[in-house]
Amino acid sequence: MRLTCPAEVVAGHDGRGRRSGPGTSSRAVQPAARAGAHVLAAVRSQKKTAAVPAAAHEILVGDAAQAGATGAQGGVDVLLDSVGGDTVPTLLPAVRPGGRVVLIGYVAGTTLSVDLPALLAKDIALLPVNMVRRKVPVDVFHTLLDDLGTCRLHLHTTTHAFTDLGKAIAARGTGAVSGALAVTL
Repeated sequence: MRLTCPAEVVAGHDGRGRRSGPGTSSRAVQPAARAGAHVLAAVRSQKKTAAVPAAAHEILVGDAAQAGATGAQGGVDVLLDSVGGDTVPTLLPAVRPGGRVVLIGYVAGTTLSVDLPALLAKDIALLPVNMVRRKVPVDVFHTLLDDLGTCRLHLHTTTHAFTDLGKAIAARGTGAVSGALAVTL
């Protein structure tokens, strides 16, 4: 099954809580945008918008409920959730009938609780991604590597020197890091 097709609406949500920022979902929506999808990026605060990749057509700011209600109003084909916790149940109304929810991470909680009648009535597929068990196909790996090398794939990174490792860890713990944290030697 393809993740997305041209003309679909893809919503990526990152940044629920203090420890996360635009990361996994923001990286995943970039290939979707290149495939022709309309990309919505949902972030928790205005300061997190700076880390949203240019591939996003719209940026929704606020908590998950506000983002879901304000954004797609039942028109999202694919929801990418790298947050976990209460994000999926809160954003489920934004997903169209027959849509897909891709579960990528769980920084805000490891338990998923959804209203089964609502999920079943809308025929929404929950698709967990487990990259520990799966091998990335060679062609996909090389495409991603090429995208990184040619800057078609933007990875928002906060960099700290190794001598500032304590500051880097503290920044990550307080939410001052957006995207990936890189420690340089």
